[in-house]
Amino acid sequence: MILFVPPCSSLAVRSASGSTRLEGIPAVMSAAPPELSIVIPAFNEELRLPGDVSRISSYVRASKRETEVIVVDDGSTDRTADLANSFHGEIPRLRVVANREIAARL
Repeated sequence: MILFVPPCSSLAVRSASGSTRLEGIPAVMSAAPPELSIVIPAFNEELRLPGDVSRISSYVRASKRETEVIVVDDGSTDRTADLANSFHGEIPRLRVVANREIAARL
């Protein structure tokens, strides 16, 4: 199951072909596949993202489900990626993906 959490002003970027424009995706995160994937697209969300990821972290701990959380940084110029990465201790299967293609166009 995939849960897509859209912010107010950005679009999700998904690459089924494994395009190199998406960086930061490890080949294997865990032996067990996730039961739930939560995808959060983010563009300059340093003020909103910590609260959202904190609430998602609480859900992940309470649910006891194998859950991965993927934050897609769509070329942010603020500290969005750094703040997302700060949650690695709370969400073991957290991935922060930097979409460099969009960042290069800004």
